Amino acid sequence: MNGLFCEISQSRLDAKIIYEDEHCLAILDIYPMRPGHTLVIPKKHVTDIHKLETGTYIHLMKVLRERSRHLQSMLNPKKVGMAIVESF
Repeated sequence: MNGLFCEISQSRLDAKIIYEDEHCLAILDIYPMRPGHTLVIPKKHVTDIHKLETGTYIHLMKVLRERSRHLQSMLNPKKVGMAIVESF
């Protein structure tokens, strides 16, 4: 079963991709909480974050840190936060 993020990572649905590599995508949220609201998603489908391979998990966290630093420098928000949310 493919979810929304699988469709995006397989280029079947459009998204505003701001970063991509062989393991993940960073996309702008279509309903942002704040300017720059970004989602970092693995390309490989998993049913929850604990099922990611350790190397992929570490890579996602590195990309998340790089993207958050970029947002900080570009938008100068009061705070940059992170949440891990299971999609439905």
